[in-house]
Amino acid sequence: MKRLILLKLTAVLALCMSVQVSAATVVLEAGYLNETVPAGDYTFIVDGVAVGNGVITQTMRAILLNQGAGNYTAVISLCNDAWCSEKEASYTVPDVPNVDEITLTITVSRD
Repeated sequence: MKRLILLKLTAVLALCMSVQVSAATVVLEAGYLNETVPAGDYTFIVDGVAVGNGVITQTMRAILLNQGAGNYTAVISLCNDAWCSEKEASYTVPDVPNVDEITLTITVSRD
């Protein structure tokens, strides 16, 4: 009985380790380069899900912990009372072990 429980625990641990092996911390960063920053709010959206938001600043950031392997599209949506604008970029979390951090940078402008 103890051996069976030990085998089950080992299998569960191995499964958990394999799930986390190909996960990464993904840093989404967007910013205005040498421009006046407009008033308003931003939202980071990854594959249709909002993952971060705040007031528009020179550099805007969202961090996703343990994002699984795959291809993703990140969008930064910038809005205020007068307008809305979106910029997008694609990135890949590779299906390999020991991926620590991926940074995706999106440059935005007032246009």
